[in-house]
Amino acid sequence: MLILAFDTSERYSPADLPHAGSVALFDAEDETKIMALSRRELDPGTDHAADLSENIRTVLKEAGKKPADVDLVAVTKGPGSFTGLRVGVSAAKTFAFALGIPAVGINTLDAIAQNTPAEHEKAFLVYDARRDYVYTGLYRRRDGKMCLEDDYSFLPVAEAVALIPDDAAVFGPGCFAYPDDFPTALTDPLLSRVRIESVVDLAFEAYRAGNIGDVHDLNPLYLRPSAAEEKRKNV
Repeated sequence: MLILAFDTSERYSPADLPHAGSVALFDAEDETKIMALSRRELDPGTDHAADLSENIRTVLKEAGKKPADVDLVAVTKGPGSFTGLRVGVSAAKTFAFALGIPAVGINTLDAIAQNTPAEHEKAFLVYDARRDYVYTGLYRRRDGKMCLEDDYSFLPVAEAVALIPDDAAVFGPGCFAYPDDFPTALTDPLLSRVRIESVVDLAFEAYRAGNIGDVHDLNPLYLRPSAAEEKRKNV
């Protein structure tokens, strides 16, 4: 089956490694045979919607495929950039609805957690929520994948630090946003970036397990209001 995947959740990355997300087309035969046919990196300096649409057309053309050939859409649903998430999830829903195919939303933390180095069985993921707050998730390795232990949290940085297990690898974009608070974090910036391959792996696993909801119910995961929404509430 053909899986069209894109990630537009990226909001923070180290200055020397700017990254706005990815678009790719994969051929999935089974969980051990998922091959990328074409992929493109989104341009951090361009309009989200226009760049995403152009790159979707490009990856399909490069692979010699038409939109009607796609069987499944996979997209990161958040947390992440409010604008990026709206654009990505809206595009996924529009594409899937038009073709009558399923769309799977993947939590950004779940995708990043799959980057955990093999020598670690636990990982504590940290994603910047701005204004001294972070999103976190604690993961444990099971059957080759990093799985969420309990639930995601939205916490002040100081409270998040207090929850870190001694035996967990700590990484994620939030560690770069608050380096003094996470001094033991793994410093390789590539570990904190969403790999589109992980998005596809998790989406295909959900598809095979039948964990597919109605396309209309796919929405961005906002764990806090946007700055503009919070400002309106305080007026």
